[in-house]
Amino acid sequence: MLKYIRHLIIYTFLSLLMICGIVSYPTSGKAAVAANAAIAVDAQTGQVLYQQNADKRLAVASMSKLLTIAVIEHEIDAGRLKWSSQVKITPAEAKLSRASGYSNVPLQSGKSYTVKELTDAALIKSGDAATIALSRAEGKNTQQFVQQMGAEAQRIGLSNYRLYNGVGLENKDMASFKLARTAGSAENEMTARDVAKLSRYLINNYPSILKITKQRVLKWDGKTYQNGNELLAGNSNAPRQVKVDGLKTGTSDKAGQCLASTGVYNGHRIITVVMHAGDRFTQTKEVYQEVFTKWTPNNGKQSLRVNVEHGQKKQVVVQTKQNVTVWQPKGQRIKPELVASKAYRGDQGLKAPLKKNNSVGKITFKGLTNINGQPLQIGAYPAEEVNRSGILGWLETFF
Repeated sequence: MLKYIRHLIIYTFLSLLMICGIVSYPTSGKAAVAANAAIAVDAQTGQVLYQQNADKRLAVASMSKLLTIAVIEHEIDAGRLKWSSQVKITPAEAKLSRASGYSNVPLQSGKSYTVKELTDAALIKSGDAATIALSRAEGKNTQQFVQQMGAEAQRIGLSNYRLYNGVGLENKDMASFKLARTAGSAENEMTARDVAKLSRYLINNYPSILKITKQRVLKWDGKTYQNGNELLAGNSNAPRQVKVDGLKTGTSDKAGQCLASTGVYNGHRIITVVMHAGDRFTQTKEVYQEVFTKWTPNNGKQSLRVNVEHGQKKQVVVQTKQNVTVWQPKGQRIKPELVASKAYRGDQGLKAPLKKNNSVGKITFKGLTNINGQPLQIGAYPAEEVNRSGILGWLETFF
C-alpha cells in the first residue's frame, strides 16, 4: 500500500511539472552547443527542433548577405531587375575588392558584371565588394539599400534586427560606402531565430539559391575561389547523416564564427543557425546530432478523426492537404488535436456541411512549437464531403 501511495505521489508530481511547463519537449536544449546562440528548424513546417538563446540579438557578419539576396530576388520578381542586368564597377568598388582584410573576388573598374555573377560571388566567396556592387544594381546608395533591406525583413516576418549595410561589415570598414552620422562600430545584428526565418524564406520561395550555395568553388576571371562552408557535401568535413547544400558563413571580430546551414536528412530538409561559435562547423554538426538523437521524423498526411454534428455521417477524418513531416520526440508521440475554424466549429467537433477542398481549421500539436514560438499547426481538410442531415442535406446533393 505504501509503495502504491509513493508511486501515486511521484506520478502526480511529474504531471504537475508537465502542466507547468517545467518538463518540456526537447526544443530548447541544454547549452549542448558551444555557441552563444543556435537553432534548428524543419524547413517545410518551421517546427523548432533545437534552440539555444535563439532570441538573443547578435552580430551576424556576412550572413547579412542572405537578406541582400532576398532583396534582389524580390526586385527581380517585381520586374525591376533581371539576372542579366549589368552593373558597372566603380573605381571605389574595384579598390575595395583588392584591399587586405576583406573577403573578396577582384573587380575591374569600369567592367560590367551581371546581377547573377555578383550574386554568385556574394554567396559562394562572400565577396564584400561584389555585394556592395550588387546592392546598387538599381542605383541605390547604402542608406537606400538598407531601407530596402528593412522593408524586406518586415515582409519575411523578421522581428529583432539592426541593419547598417548589405555586406555585414562594421560601418567603418565600408570605406566610402559607409553610413553618415553612424558609429564606426555599428554592425548588422539579428537573432538566430530571424536568421532561420530568413533562410527558410529563401529556400521555400527561391529554391534555386541552393544551386549556388552548394557549389564548393567559384570560378572568377580564370581563377578558382573556395566556398568557406566546409560542411558542403563532398568536403572532408561534411557530416555523414545529412547532405549539406548551403547556406552562408559569417565571420567578424564581433560575431565570431557564424553559419546558417541547411541539408537533407533521410528526405527531410533541416535548417540550422549557429552564432558566435569558436568552431562553427563542429558546433553545427552538434546541432544536427541533437536533432537526430532526440527526434524522429513522421512523414505523411497528418490526420485525426473528429465528430460531426448535424451531418449525414457522425465522424470524419480531417487531414493535411499534402504529406507533412512532423518530428516526434524519441520514445513519445504527441497526438494531434483539431482547432476548428469558427464557421465549422460545433459543440463536440465540427458541424456539417463539410467540403473536401475547404479548410476547417488547424491540426495542432500541443507541445511542439513552430519558428514563431507558437504551437505547431497545419491546415486541416476533410478527407470526404459530409452533407447535412435531413432535407437540407438532400438538397445539397443536387446543388
